[in-house]
Amino acid sequence: MVVCICFRVTFHSEHIYSIIETELSDLEKQVIRMHMNGATYSAIAQAIGKSEKSVDNAIQRIRKKIRSKLK
Repeated sequence: MVVCICFRVTFHSEHIYSIIETELSDLEKQVIRMHMNGATYSAIAQAIGKSEKSVDNAIQRIRKKIRSKLK
């Protein structure tokens, strides 16, 4: 089991990882993995060569996709 703070609900980690692997773009996968490892938006942006706003947009898309699959 894993507690995903961004959703404030406990889910089985296998289900979350399955959604990540099947529903997210390559960029979104890269962003979420770094974010889950504690990287800041700034660090993620620098690592992937995008703006912090692009990182924020990716995280918002990720949340939306995961929420829709958990319903």
